Order: sequence, then structure tokens, then C-alpha cells
Amino acid sequence: MVRTVKEGLNKILGQAFLNIVELQTVVADISGMINDRPLAKVGAHIKDVVTPSKLFMGRNVGQWPGRFDHLDLKQIKNIKDRWKYRNTILTHYWRRWRTDYLRDQQQRSKWFEKQNNVKIDDIVLLLEDKKNRNDWQMGRVIAIKHSRDGCVRTVTVRTQKGEFVRSIRYLCPIEFAEAPEAMAEDSDSLQPDA
Repeated sequence: MVRTVKEGLNKILGQAFLNIVELQTVVADISGMINDRPLAKVGAHIKDVVTPSKLFMGRNVGQWPGRFDHLDLKQIKNIKDRWKYRNTILTHYWRRWRTDYLRDQQQRSKWFEKQNNVKIDDIVLLLEDKKNRNDWQMGRVIAIKHSRDGCVRTVTVRTQKGEFVRSIRYLCPIEFAEAPEAMAEDSDSLQPDA
């Protein structure tokens, strides 16, 4: 995880021209993106997942609305240009880090090594290129199709937008398939005392 974050920062911010406030803002936004990734499913609903942000703050960080239309400044064009530049950097970082992170999460090995098959009711991330920042398309496997060699090659995934047939090459398991039993049972202990 640390390696993918650092590599993405080096590649994206290495050539960027940011002042200290913009750099702090970009790093804070990147931190929010990384800490809003799903770690484990904890409930029956597909969106009932634990994220690092939920563990730390009790909620996801999300993103701030980026609008400067209400400002009445002479330099509004410069402010908008800098905001667009910062958003471009964040978008490039998101794409690079998401690709590296998901590649690390996919447990691919050579064809001669046995791999775990996807099972019905597994929660997976759908790999799609045209996704907005911090948009994790998740789904539940509802049907599987075995090939002649007994390996799962294609699955049907149910998401909030419907059911899709996908190759397992375009799926990524979330970090923990289920929250540990102790974590689910002790979830009340994570809440502050009243």
C-alpha cells in the first residue's frame, strides 16, 4: 500500500508546479481518496462496508464541492485555473493509484498455479476505466460459470445499477471478504461512550 501511494505521488507530483497550500490540499485530498477505499463488508447491503475513514472518524471523508462561482475577486480566473490544475493532478493521481492498488489486490499468478475461485456471494470491485474519483463500483457475485477445466472464468455480478456478466479479469476482491467475527461483534465498542 505504501509503495503504491509513494510511486503515484512521485509520478504525478514530480513535474507539478504547486505552492505549499496547493500541495497540502492535494495531499489531503489524496489521503481522503485512499482512506475511503472499501476494506470489508459488514452488513447485508452491498454498501455496508468498512473503510479506513469510517474506522478513524466514523464516516467517509468524501470530497468537497469545488465551486468558486460565488467569489467576487479580480483574480477569479487565476483561482479557477489553479483549481482546475489541482483537480487535473488529483484525477491523474486517482487513475494511477487506483490501477496500481487494484493490480496489487488481484491475486494473479501463472496459469500453472492453482488459484482460489470466485464464489457466490463474494463482494468484488468492478474494474472500469471511466470512473470518477473515489467511485468504487462494488457488486455481489450471484452466479458463476465454470470453464472446461473447472475454473471460474465468468460471473454475474449484482450492483446497485443492475446485473452484469463480467470476466474475472475485470473483478477485484475487496481486501477482506468479510469483516472478522470479533470486529462485527465488538462494533459497539468502537463507538464513543455517551
